[in-house]
Amino acid sequence: MQVLSDEWVDAVIAAIRNDPEWKEKAEGFNATIQFAITDIPGHGGELVFGGQAPDMSEIWKGERRPGCDYTITATYPLFKDLMEGRLSPTMAFMQKKVGLEGNMGTMLKYIGATTRLIEVIKTVPTEWV
Repeated sequence: MQVLSDEWVDAVIAAIRNDPEWKEKAEGFNATIQFAITDIPGHGGELVFGGQAPDMSEIWKGERRPGCDYTITATYPLFKDLMEGRLSPTMAFMQKKVGLEGNMGTMLKYIGATTRLIEVIKTVPTEWV
């Protein structure tokens, strides 16, 4: 599936919803989380997808949602490196390669859930631009 396509985002959300480890680690993490991917080859601008944790009962794609609890921003090349395992999410955050808007204390409390979220996204078959 083409990365960031509607089909790909739907597959990502389904994978998250069906992952028992995510459900366990995200229990109590009632927050909206969105990923904003910038510098996409041939696209310009950014593409965004997100959902309401922990159950991802509400999802959106396209543009940033105002008032979202957490926005994780990465360039397309960095996102690809994260998804292909060349860079760990923890290192990306520590080295400030990934932007994070939101309450850092709560994010650290649920770092296991955040890490699992990235791991689940990595399982979705992805065609890169």
